[in-house]
Amino acid sequence: MKRIIIQILAIVATLNMCQAQCTDCNEIRDISTNPNDPKNCEVSSGHPLINTDFDWAANSNGASAFVLAPWAEGGNSDIGGMRMDKNGNTEFHGTLRATKMNVDAKWWADFVFDKEYILPSLNDVEAFIAENKHLPDMPSEAEVLENGLDLGEMQALQQQKIEELTLYIIQQQKQIDQLLKTVTQLTK
Repeated sequence: MKRIIIQILAIVATLNMCQAQCTDCNEIRDISTNPNDPKNCEVSSGHPLINTDFDWAANSNGASAFVLAPWAEGGNSDIGGMRMDKNGNTEFHGTLRATKMNVDAKWWADFVFDKEYILPSLNDVEAFIAENKHLPDMPSEAEVLENGLDLGEMQALQQQKIEELTLYIIQQQKQIDQLLKTVTQLTK
């Protein structure tokens, strides 16, 4: 995704020619943004490019950010657009569509299956929900509305809840099996 955005910046930032660094061979070359021009590194060599001479001051909204399409401060999502700061942090207003997205995970929830993990009792979970109006270890609606949603963190938290639910189901199935066994013995 970052590579695509950088290539978009290289194309939008210049009219005809710019300096770019190939991310495969590190060669800096004058390139054309015209995909049919033989000086276009992507076309001639198949190498991805990083624009090295993008003028952030000339192509920014005054906050050292490149702005593509209209941009409204304060998160007005009625106006579409993209803004990227000089560190590559990117903001989008509008819908972002992709057929695949990779999010670098900071952690994963398989610790739930460790023998040392203490699965909260359903009574404790019910009491927490009654008091806080959300699941334990999950952000509240107010937190999400105020701070937004970290996709990687939320996916890991949801996986934790799925794994906990699986353990609850296994516990309940064992209880059901035991009850069926007891009923069967009593009805003989």
